Amino acid sequence: MISTETRNRKIDLLIESAVSDFSKLFGTEYKVDEDIFYVMDNEGTPHFFLYAEYNENSFRIIVETLVYYDLPLSITIKLREVYRAENIVRFLSDNDMLLYFYEDKHLLTQYSFDWAYKNYALLKSKLLIEVFNQLRRASEIRSELNEILDKKSAVGAC
Repeated sequence: MISTETRNRKIDLLIESAVSDFSKLFGTEYKVDEDIFYVMDNEGTPHFFLYAEYNENSFRIIVETLVYYDLPLSITIKLREVYRAENIVRFLSDNDMLLYFYEDKHLLTQYSFDWAYKNYALLKSKLLIEVFNQLRRASEIRSELNEILDKKSAVGAC
């Protein structure tokens, strides 16, 4: 039990080190609350959060990225009508991601990857790359959703 806790703590420290480096590289802030790492911009708007889930032979790192944050209800309703568009679903499937609403105010992506309890030296680099890729993908999803909403508004205005 002690060795498992020590191992998990080592992984949490590697994750925190990666998040700290990310924050330094991209000028963001982060905080840790109950083993969840939250990364925000300088104005306090969340970008993403991540955490680890531990299994017997491996662990999973889950990265949740905010596509939209603190939406008004009117926009949430419009997004609910279009966020399952075929091209969005295909993009999510191709990238092993989920897209979901949280509390009708936030639209998030979720991505996870598994890692064996070895090669810890590579974990930090892998995590930095994955977080960067997830932020890029969330931006692509946001752009696509904005385009769909704009087209829908233009059609409705005619």
